Amino acid sequence: MADTATATKKVSQEESGDAKNLAALRMAITHAEGFGAAYNPSYQNISLASLRSFYADCEKALSSSRDAMGVHRSDVQKRKAEFDVLGKRLTRVYNAFSQQATKKQSKDAQSLVKKGRGDNRKKADPEKIDAKTISTSQMSFDNRVESARVVMSYVEASGIYDPNEADLKASGMKGFIDGLETLNNAVGKSVNVRMSTRITKNKLFYTGEGSLIDRVQDMKKYVKSAFGASSPEYRQLSKVQVKARRS
Repeated sequence: MADTATATKKVSQEESGDAKNLAALRMAITHAEGFGAAYNPSYQNISLASLRSFYADCEKALSSSRDAMGVHRSDVQKRKAEFDVLGKRLTRVYNAFSQQATKKQSKDAQSLVKKGRGDNRKKADPEKIDAKTISTSQMSFDNRVESARVVMSYVEASGIYDPNEADLKASGMKGFIDGLETLNNAVGKSVNVRMSTRITKNKLFYTGEGSLIDRVQDMKKYVKSAFGASSPEYRQLSKVQVKARRS
């Protein structure tokens, strides 16, 4: 729980930092507009026309990244809720099966059920979206789905599994497991969109040529050169602060 809280806090700080940097860019543009015709850089990246267009691109990229993050978080929560049910459901399947099963059948089934429940799995951090973590997490859920199918194949093949409860019947379990697979696939798709939009946003804000950070700094250099280090224009613009990401 502590790890998840720390990760969520880190993501929230990233979102806040992005928003502050975007607001800083807007403020820098406003200051430059206030300088009038005297603000006339030869470097097109910091011309007012280019800055206004770039600001719109950054605003759109940040919005898309936030939306993708929201969808992914929702998909993760839905998957977690249903997979939490899986362990209990498989335990019920085992209890229904073991009533008539031999000792060996019960032991074999119990081993399979443990895999389906994911008793020994390491919990992945849902807020970490690096490629390795995503691959490990998806594989873990894929394995649990497959293990659940193996459990059902085993108890069905025994010829003695025939519960009266609809949710425990083979058909009911098949529908439930198919639903888990659908939820897991949805997480896989939404995390890819989240990664893609985050990469696009980060290039515009931090890592790409002519990033938000670079442009604000270049605006300061230009104003310092054109108006002078002691000018009110430079003193005003120099107060606009942007921060690069630490990682």
